[in-house]
Amino acid sequence: MATPKSVKKGTTKAVTVPARQAVVNAARALPTKDVQRPPPYVVAWLAWAEALARLAAKDASALLLVPLSEGALTAAELERFAAGVGLAREYVQVAGVLRISTVATVTDAERALLWSVRTDQRRLDRALLLRFADDSAGRAFLRGLRQGDPTDPVDALDDTEKLLALADSDAHRAWLDALPKGEGAAVKRLHDALPGLREAAARLAPTTEAAEKRELFRRVLTLLVATAGRIGRAGRYLTGDIPGRERAYAVFKRPKAKKPRKKAAAPA
Repeated sequence: MATPKSVKKGTTKAVTVPARQAVVNAARALPTKDVQRPPPYVVAWLAWAEALARLAAKDASALLLVPLSEGALTAAELERFAAGVGLAREYVQVAGVLRISTVATVTDAERALLWSVRTDQRRLDRALLLRFADDSAGRAFLRGLRQGDPTDPVDALDDTEKLLALADSDAHRAWLDALPKGEGAAVKRLHDALPGLREAAARLAPTTEAAEKRELFRRVLTLLVATAGRIGRAGRYLTGDIPGRERAYAVFKRPKAKKPRKKAAAPA
């Protein structure tokens, strides 16, 4: 599965139809509760994952023998990982799934509203984590709210309505109002924000096709992140004590911010 030398750095080998279908089938079979947000710096992460896939293909015979606690890697898993990376990079490059595909663009007022709403949602989330310390169903509910795209007004509206239905219930409203960090006021602000949030969500909602692509993209990435973790653990076990290879399977590191170029001094 290694990328041929004829393929330039930064490009992805075309994914075959059978390999693509295997990834899509596995991604669609994921339970909705397990689907995660894309990792930060997703384009850089995919470039790192592509290099990891090539390395894993090279070391496959040894990797498959490492007894991971949840079960050893399989050849099919490594092949699906390589195909999934190619498919995800193709989606980023061709389908633009990292952007909200709409006929409209977000306004400054809508951006400010979304930021305010997400801030109050996080405030309530932190409080409710205390409330649900011994309630696995409650914690699962909160995890589900965190899995959406934080910049998506449709997801923000859905999360707000679910949080308010919980916060307004007899079981929680008085408790939230009594907290010392303004949780009761946050509930009121979310109620006040609902009309504007509904209007923004209706105007900026992605097309059905775009929404389906973004959902599949998130599912594929969820699979990739899990498999990358397994490959990395097995690879670090194999190479951690080998001089020159001890960092071959290092975890992903976020790219360093580029320093702004100094402007050349104007001629006298």
